[in-house]
Amino acid sequence: MARIIPVSAFQDPEITQGEKKTITYFFEKLDNSCIIWYQPKLKNSRRPDIIIYIPNIGLIIYEVKDWSLKSIVSANPDNWKINHNGRIEDHTSPFKQSRNYYYQLNEKL
Repeated sequence: MARIIPVSAFQDPEITQGEKKTITYFFEKLDNSCIIWYQPKLKNSRRPDIIIYIPNIGLIIYEVKDWSLKSIVSANPDNWKINHNGRIEDHTSPFKQSRNYYYQLNEKL
């Protein structure tokens, strides 16, 4: 099993179902040489959902969304429109979010 930082990630009251499922999957499937960080603090208090370190691969940044496929009204590389209870909301693309987290992590390292 992988190691999780912080170990209290599963007890976080803010964790979403999607984040919990994703962390659980990787925790169970990866071996103990792998490390899973749940919402690590980067530059300007930015927090990606999950960063995973896998030896011989490197770091992988995950931005987890609990949206259903039906709720996605439109999507492009920069912005997604999501129908949230009948209200259309603009969101930064999860791909763009992850890319921005990559640059912030790179600076931190």
